[in-house]
Amino acid sequence: MERIGPDRFAKSVFVLFLAGIVSGCGDQPEETTRQNQPGVTAEATQSNEGAVELGSTASGEAAAEATEESLESILARADEIIQRTGSAIDTAGDDVEHELEETAGDVAEEANSVLAEIPKVNQTAEKTINDGLEVVKASPDLIRKIQQALKDAGLNPGAADGMMGPRTRNALVDFQKQHGLAEGKITKETLHELGVTF
Repeated sequence: MERIGPDRFAKSVFVLFLAGIVSGCGDQPEETTRQNQPGVTAEATQSNEGAVELGSTASGEAAAEATEESLESILARADEIIQRTGSAIDTAGDDVEHELEETAGDVAEEANSVLAEIPKVNQTAEKTINDGLEVVKASPDLIRKIQQALKDAGLNPGAADGMMGPRTRNALVDFQKQHGLAEGKITKETLHELGVTF
């Protein structure tokens, strides 16, 4: 489908408008026109008919010239309006293009800054993960805190005696399974999940 430019569209509309005006003029017979005008008498119509017959050739040429001149002036004004409209559209388009370029530049800068932070975030996350999996040396005091926290969590680690016996080890592994933690060792993430300070 061919795309019509704003200049061509505007000219087409003006030409159609003018064609409608020109084609509407003079189509009605004079008698019908006179019948539609209030206050026109038969005598006035008869006296005008003689004048029309004498001056019809001269007035017809003058009317044609006047119509042609008015058409030319209308077309000239239409061209002027089209040019001004085109200039306004071009200016608006330039403004929009400039704004889009600025926005794209801002987005690119922001994306670059976010991308620059990714390695730092990855290092921090890796360090946190590795730090959470770090095994903590168990002292009797720490084991006693773990045993109490396991009892508080509803498990049976046995007596809070500060010894890592089979009951305490089984309760610890059960807790780690329930919470999706690394199993079998006392890690920082396990202690954090139990709420035990070390």
